[in-house]
Amino acid sequence: MLPQEFVDRIDAAPIVQVIERFGAVEMQGNKCCCPIHRERTPSLSVSPAKNLWHCFGCGRGGGPVQFLMALGMTWIESVRSLAEMLGEEFPQDGPPDPAMQARQQARSAQFAACLTLQTICEHALREPATPDAQEALGYCINRFGDPRTPGTPAHEFGLGYMPHDIIARLAARNARREDLIAAGLFSERDWERGGTLRGRLIIPIRDAAGRPVGFSGRALQGQNPKYINTRSSDVFTKGDLLFGYDAARRAAQSTGRLVLVEGYADAMRLWAVGVEEVVAVMGTSLSAAQIKSITRAARAVMIVPDGDNPGSEACARWGWALAAQGVYASVTVLPTRDDGAKADADSVIRSREDWDALKPQDFLLHVARREWVPLTEADGPARAQFAQRMLVALGQFDEEYQELTARELDSLTGGTYWRDALRRRSRREEPTQGKARGADTASSATLASYGFEVREGCIWSSEREGKMLRPVSNFVVEPLFYIRAAGGNAHRRLIRVTNTRGEARLVVLEANADSLFSASRFRNAMVREGNYSYTASEWSFLGLFRYINDGCTPCHEIARLGWQPDDEMFAWANGVYAHGAWYPLG
Repeated sequence: MLPQEFVDRIDAAPIVQVIERFGAVEMQGNKCCCPIHRERTPSLSVSPAKNLWHCFGCGRGGGPVQFLMALGMTWIESVRSLAEMLGEEFPQDGPPDPAMQARQQARSAQFAACLTLQTICEHALREPATPDAQEALGYCINRFGDPRTPGTPAHEFGLGYMPHDIIARLAARNARREDLIAAGLFSERDWERGGTLRGRLIIPIRDAAGRPVGFSGRALQGQNPKYINTRSSDVFTKGDLLFGYDAARRAAQSTGRLVLVEGYADAMRLWAVGVEEVVAVMGTSLSAAQIKSITRAARAVMIVPDGDNPGSEACARWGWALAAQGVYASVTVLPTRDDGAKADADSVIRSREDWDALKPQDFLLHVARREWVPLTEADGPARAQFAQRMLVALGQFDEEYQELTARELDSLTGGTYWRDALRRRSRREEPTQGKARGADTASSATLASYGFEVREGCIWSSEREGKMLRPVSNFVVEPLFYIRAAGGNAHRRLIRVTNTRGEARLVVLEANADSLFSASRFRNAMVREGNYSYTASEWSFLGLFRYINDGCTPCHEIARLGWQPDDEMFAWANGVYAHGAWYPLG
């Protein structure tokens, strides 16, 4: 049985967020179309103050748990889903775990501490009581809109101001010092001075459930550094979160994508012009946790990088990382500024028209123009490295996208390099486990066209037309490669033979020793390999010769190890690294 305290905490989840997330609808004020009976005219009403909902169309209503149950979940499924949304650990069966209970209580206290701090900072900005706070309000209105006006970035993102008497204000709200320090908002060393964010514009960082879990302080009076973030805690790890994600993922339900920018101001600027699916990485590194959050919300991302070298480098890292997860990424290059300063979304995008005028381009094509096109034949290793990375990325997408992108890549430099590379990679990645390995599955259909059958792991032949079939070997053959020697002589064929015991060997047949042109010499070559016998006549052997000869893939000998300029790959003693994949020998 779940603790009632836990159930009450779960059922206190913000009803608007619950309806928008699980109902996949957007609120229109305090109303929306009911997702339960699929109406077109809004009749579901919400009371955020009471945390209740009621649909005048189907007559249902209640709290967050009742809403999920109305969607078809069981009671326990509803509680679990809400707990996951809120980041709450679901109680385990059996006796209470004191350590887990202590951890949950500590997290709850840290959530409460963050909410208290945000409330104080919001009030300090919206009702400034000092000249410093008045100055902060003026700066905020100029950059992010009036925080007292709904619909502005300042209001929607909960911006605030950290007053210099923050400690006294926290004490007035009975906030505990140990909880504030545990939440990373203060440290023991700076507690008496009022923390490192005092006198700064406060930007709350919310988790996926919309709860404030950390803060960034923006300098207002020339302080350094420009931004200071609160420290990591049990509820906040900056590298795991995306700024604005809680609202952006709801917007992504209708747009089908997320827009990725670098900083807080960039995200709020785009939100102000109607790009509500925007999130900020809060730096130049995109973590695995952030990518996981992205893939939960959308399978397409538009990257809007800063217009300097670090921005371009970050764009490349983000794009490759997203492509590796099968996320369709595009890039929007911002126009240069008239004053020559760095271009970013906050400084360049002033209206929706500015945004709509931008022309996004596929990331893989964008990075190819920057990194592939300038390379020449003399840049062999660099070309190979780029090609391998590109082919690995393309392998995460469907064949239609691969073919389309390969054609576009070829159009950049002419020729069919990328389409040929895709075909070579496709052939190399054809599954081999379905081919012969010592059973009747050993290319029996192909062998039949040469007058043979495969039964019980042996090759059967009639020896002459009209005669009965009989076994002529205790193995099956799989043709592999016809190897052209580097000097033009001693061409060889590589085959795989597997006997009835399941023993498999790679056998090299030397053409200049006539081993392929005589049944007796072929028989002797097989005997030298071990427990492999062949008893067919010269007449029957001609069919097997044709089968081996026709089935071997032509290739050429590698004369030295290392970089192979003709094949654009690396060859080593134990395998080959080509087109983004490792192929071990044997």
